[in-house]
Amino acid sequence: MTRTAAEVARRKQRLASRILVVAIAATCVATISTPGGAGASGAACGYWRWPVKVASDADRYRVNTTPQATSVDYLRSLSAPSQFGSLAQDHRIAWPEYRTWVIRHTHLVAYRIEDDGDIHLILRSRTGHEMIAEIPQPSCAGGSRFYSSIAAVRNAFDAREHPATDWHDVDQTIDLRGVGFFDEEHRVDGQAPNGLELHPVTGIWWP
Repeated sequence: MTRTAAEVARRKQRLASRILVVAIAATCVATISTPGGAGASGAACGYWRWPVKVASDADRYRVNTTPQATSVDYLRSLSAPSQFGSLAQDHRIAWPEYRTWVIRHTHLVAYRIEDDGDIHLILRSRTGHEMIAEIPQPSCAGGSRFYSSIAAVRNAFDAREHPATDWHDVDQTIDLRGVGFFDEEHRVDGQAPNGLELHPVTGIWWP
């Protein structure tokens, strides 16, 4: 009886170990399968054109880093790409995406943290037209050419504004620098008619 009891105990221990290994493996597979991985806060990073959104794409070193002064109204007026092919996932497809833009004295009217961890900013011109700028979560921006700038902007915005997943309406005058990015048109709050955004934001100032 003693030997049988000991053998049963050993079998139970081996079975428990196997279950634990399977559980760990399943967790790892689930994490790897999440598009773009996961950020430190637990939010799933995005997938669609994500390398371009965070400037870790194949063309990131072709982006002109000299800021070009512009306005919300001008960026909204540019032509959108006629289509997004498979190449667009990891490559820039239109000239505004190769530029670093700076908008001075624009109005920040609302912000929130999105499901992919980005801080979604709505900018409004003096004529009442809107466009989007996005501050990525640094943990979702690995390999970005502008990683240090993204982290600095995110830390500064978090410390000053304390964003959450709910919309927060404001009326602030800010200066903003970021890289051009064409998103697909999908009726999100503040989106320009051509889908052009500043994504990622690489500089922000409250004058």
